[in-house]
Amino acid sequence: MKIQTTNFIPVQRKPKDRLVRERECRAITGLARQRRWELEKQGKFPKRVHLGTRSVAWRLSDLEKWIDEVSEKGLI
Repeated sequence: MKIQTTNFIPVQRKPKDRLVRERECRAITGLARQRRWELEKQGKFPKRVHLGTRSVAWRLSDLEKWIDEVSEKGLI
């Protein structure tokens, strides 16, 4: 009887996207809540995702894309 073996190396994968709450959004962007709200109203910051009546979050992928755009074009 021959036993087949494979060289399997487990790879940790990052989630493709996740939600970021207020504290982490501030740490990532360096912008205060009020400034992000102003930019969002002007269409210059990613829109928030409403999780409930009093809680919001942002998609990490949207924030990363926004950071790339700002660093390239200087939008704010």
